[in-house]
Formats: sequence, structure tokens, C-alpha cells
Amino acid sequence: MTPLRGSIARTVARALSPIAIPITYKEVTQVPVDEAQPWLGMTERVVRHACRGWVESFSRFEAARSLVEATDRKVIVLADTLAVRPSETGRVVVDGESLSIASVRSDPARATWEIQARA
Repeated sequence: MTPLRGSIARTVARALSPIAIPITYKEVTQVPVDEAQPWLGMTERVVRHACRGWVESFSRFEAARSLVEATDRKVIVLADTLAVRPSETGRVVVDGESLSIASVRSDPARATWEIQARA
């Protein structure tokens, strides 16, 4: 991590947070139903993280090249507003709609997370 990453992320979050919308990132992990009896199977544990960001469309070029599905949405999350790194096993909730995560990328300064989300 370079020394500038943290300060750039804070600056971007301060500048854009007032216009960003509330988003929830749901961290989903598999845990045993009963740790003493692991043969009983697994269940999901969900931890919710409030953050801020916005939703964009992917470009026609990306859809035409089959890089994304036509209905996928680009969810941009201000990294400084989210305490964890988003994962493909999680979900994002935008305007009450829960979306699965197909991929996660970050900009070089780690100021934002770009999440490819789908219904």
C-alpha cells in the first residue's frame, strides 16, 4: 500500500459522499450449523455493512464484447465508507434490491470499489 492511497480515498469520499446514495454490502460466509457437530451441514452468516456510492450502466462496448451481461449494473462504492473489501460471495443492496456480485475491482488509489452486480 502506498502512502497516498489512504489520503486519496478519504479525499474522494469527502468530496462525493454528499451526493452518493446509501448502499448496503452484505458479507455472506458459510458457517457450520453446529461447530460441535459439523456433519449437520452449513448455513449462511450475513453481516451487513452500510456504505455510500452510486449506480451506473456498463458501456455498450462491454456488453457487446460479452464482458458483462446486458442487465448488469456497475455499483461504485466509496472505499472509505466500507470497512471491508467486497467479495464475489457477498451481495449489494441498492434501493431495496438485493444484487449478487459477479466481480469486484478497485481503482489504483483504492478510492472506490467497482462492483459488477446482477439481479
